[in-house]
Amino acid sequence: MLEEHGEPHLIVPLRSELVNEWILPLWLPEWNGAEDAGKEIGIERVSFIVARLIDLVLTDDAAVLDSLPPDIESALIGPLDTLASVYEGGGSLTELVVAARLVRRSVMPYLRGTHEEMESLIRSLPE
Repeated sequence: MLEEHGEPHLIVPLRSELVNEWILPLWLPEWNGAEDAGKEIGIERVSFIVARLIDLVLTDDAAVLDSLPPDIESALIGPLDTLASVYEGGGSLTELVVAARLVRRSVMPYLRGTHEEMESLIRSLPE
């Protein structure tokens, strides 16, 4: 909070600043080249993949999530929740790419032999 002429003023960062600062810190290596990767793949494709992945895994019945081995479930849930927050919060294309890269990097070592559609969607996320 700042005071200007004796009156308090709240400073509310823009949504993308909230995403950058609190959800996707700028020190993450996933930011490197994310803007170019986003331009290459396009917002429509990234949004389609992300929406389908979120719908598939983070559903109310949690059937896919419950069917996963514990190692992939624990590697997936945090980054996927971050990706869902960025997507549902109206993050920019670059922010979506960064969050998608986090998901991809976190679960790639565990993907083989898991849920087929989930594996395909994660492999389709930007590198």
